[in-house]
Amino acid sequence: MFDSTADINGDGYLTDAEYASRRTGFDARFDYESRLFYPHYGQMRFVTNPNPPAIQKWAGDFHAALLPKFPQADGFFIDNAHGKVPFTGTPVRESTTSFTADSAAIIATVTKRLSSKWVIANTSGSRAEGNPITAAATGAYEEFLLRPNDTNWTGFLDVVALVNSRLAASPTAYVILDSHPGSLPTTDDRTRSSTLAYYYLVGDPNRTFINFYGGYSPSAAWSSVWVPAAATDVGQPTGAMTVFQTGQDPANAALRYQIFRRDYGNAIVLFKPLSYTLGKGTGTNSDATATNVDLGGSYRVLHADGTLGPVITQISLRNAEGVVLMKA
Repeated sequence: MFDSTADINGDGYLTDAEYASRRTGFDARFDYESRLFYPHYGQMRFVTNPNPPAIQKWAGDFHAALLPKFPQADGFFIDNAHGKVPFTGTPVRESTTSFTADSAAIIATVTKRLSSKWVIANTSGSRAEGNPITAAATGAYEEFLLRPNDTNWTGFLDVVALVNSRLAASPTAYVILDSHPGSLPTTDDRTRSSTLAYYYLVGDPNRTFINFYGGYSPSAAWSSVWVPAAATDVGQPTGAMTVFQTGQDPANAALRYQIFRRDYGNAIVLFKPLSYTLGKGTGTNSDATATNVDLGGSYRVLHADGTLGPVITQISLRNAEGVVLMKA
């Protein structure tokens, strides 16, 4: 940091004499060297004030000049664009009162300059603050959002609300829903099936996409992250998600489970998040949590590898388990 109290002549530079009298830990020689590092990234990223019109114009000019150098690129991915002040509690010279609106303005400037090209903003980590960002961009990327192995039913409902708020922020913006396997490998069949089911419950058929484990394993081989079942045509959703069944967790009488359902033209989708009761905690995903579900018709389980199981009319679901059931 720069010790302005030692800068006797106020020129933004500490002479040898001024530098010798600086406060401990204030080791910047020039005022500009005291720029704030972005949390968790250190010197590789600085925090920039998005408010000045000159900064917004520069951002638009820079991206417009850079993109033609990469003819195979269709646009830009802008990381950490959640619209939240990333250094809450740290005093800075410039005002942060309009940080969310200013962040949206700089994204909007880039989007406008790039015309028909893509600008995807990583809004992960924010709630309401990410909505103006979504509206200013071509779309939003919600990193790590779908976590079927870690989410209880109240957390699941929070995700539903978040996705709906992003979609409501703009009538045209896309929303990419990233997934995370928790402590299990991305090749785990139960995890894969549950991730796909989770997405079908919360997604929009026209404006959302699923990214299988993108933030978790961005350089992984396709075979370790792709879920072949996603290529099966489940049809269009015929209605909104509903609570299909609820009850007492068989592994913990203090907790309640909820099973969510959504109907599609060619299938039904079920997902049972971890059980939960306020003040009592969250359940496990063990086999002991399994409950039977009467499907009210004949269906075949769509396995993660894209194959179909035998015709069934009932299914047993554990906590943190989801399934796509094709009509028989």
